[in-house]
Amino acid sequence: MILIQGAIMKVKELSFGTINIDGKDYFKDIVIHKGKIEIRKKKESKHFRDRFGHTPLSISENIPWDCKKLIIINLLRPPLHHLKPFSGM
Repeated sequence: MILIQGAIMKVKELSFGTINIDGKDYFKDIVIHKGKIEIRKKKESKHFRDRFGHTPLSISENIPWDCKKLIIINLLRPPLHHLKPFSGM
């Protein structure tokens, strides 16, 4: 279970390429902000894809970087890369 903004979300399955939250399967990267689940919009980071073999997180994305706690769950292998200045946060 995950407690987000006072609401409990039940994570039932966490495996390669999929996560199940509250009975719904997600096969893409997601962002949970203020209890709302949205598909991650990678467009702003796509130009880094060739360099890393996947789309890394970058500060350009519309992710709530100013939150108190940011949890990143990597469903894929190899490890998820992130770009500076994110690594210094």
